Amino acid sequence: PIGLVMVPTRELAMQVYREVSKFAKVVGISTAAVYGGANLKQQIAELKRGAQIIVCTPGRMIDMLSANSGRVTNLTRVTYVVLDEADRMFDMGFAPQIDRIVGNIRPDRQTVLFSATFPQAVEKLARGVLSKPVQIIVGGISVVSNTIEQHVEVLPTEGKLPRLCQLLRQYYEEGQQLVFVDTQEACDNLVRDLLKQNLPCAPLHGGISQDDRDSTIADFKNGDLDLLVATSVAARGLDVKGLVLVVNFEVPNHYEDYVHRVGRTGRAGNTGTAFTFLTPDEEKYAPDLVKAMEAAGQEPPDDVVCMANAYKAKRSEGSLQAKDFRTSGFKSGKGISLDADAIAKDNKTRREARRREQRAAGVVVDDEDESDEDE
Repeated sequence: PIGLVMVPTRELAMQVYREVSKFAKVVGISTAAVYGGANLKQQIAELKRGAQIIVCTPGRMIDMLSANSGRVTNLTRVTYVVLDEADRMFDMGFAPQIDRIVGNIRPDRQTVLFSATFPQAVEKLARGVLSKPVQIIVGGISVVSNTIEQHVEVLPTEGKLPRLCQLLRQYYEEGQQLVFVDTQEACDNLVRDLLKQNLPCAPLHGGISQDDRDSTIADFKNGDLDLLVATSVAARGLDVKGLVLVVNFEVPNHYEDYVHRVGRTGRAGNTGTAFTFLTPDEEKYAPDLVKAMEAAGQEPPDDVVCMANAYKAKRSEGSLQAKDFRTSGFKSGKGISLDADAIAKDNKTRREARRREQRAAGVVVDDEDESDEDE
């Protein structure tokens, strides 16, 4: 290949690949998509045919570079590298894989990095892969677009579902709707609850098969599906023109995730509306919500401001308990324990599954070259 585009998720890889192919076909450039969850043998065949531009996720790309002692493909001719959604890739723990891939590309390459937010962690990653970069800022860094009308409502847990149903019916005639939750279980449960309320919808999360996820996204983009309930797997790269309403049924646990979730609406000059539900015991998230609204020039509700001030006061007094502190990073949609033994067991299971897939495809990969699969 002469060009390499790295993205964090399968869904975004497929979307970028479709767009790249439109332009590449006109000028006679061959393209290929390489990501986890798809047929490995077919992807290897595409690379062996000589793709000039590869759109990939980091984990699967390392598998391809390691396969059959490097005979499947290499990066010696790559002169142009794109890192899309860099902050998301860092949050997902792909920094080592990115460093490894970029380290195998010629130093005189041109590298382009896109990131909707630019926290210090991403800045550090950028310094490692970019040389004397020119920084271009569109709008504000980590700021919700002013085309999005933000609302934050403080509700008891039992009041969230009735309010959600009310909003969905209110905006039904205006366009498509997207509801965010934190976990796969919460996603499936909410879909069942909405179906009982005669609100047709579909779930989207990492526990659903790749074919079903592809079908759901296609239906949503084509307008055949009006309501989607998703975890943060859909927060990046989902671009639907008719999406008018985003609801955070469960509040995002950090600022950047909030920016990206609500940013699914109000795109390309269109207007949109975003609601976020906050329960009284979730005051630790209130400061970020106030920050997001004020940064976009909107006035946060008084009760949310009071919650934010109360949390800040407790923090300054040192009276917060461990459970009250904000956490960083994305909430896991898989419910994986943070216990080291559980993580090691989970990683081993995933590696063994991938090895079986590789053997079935006739691919040989050294154990030390294996990398965790993409989300």
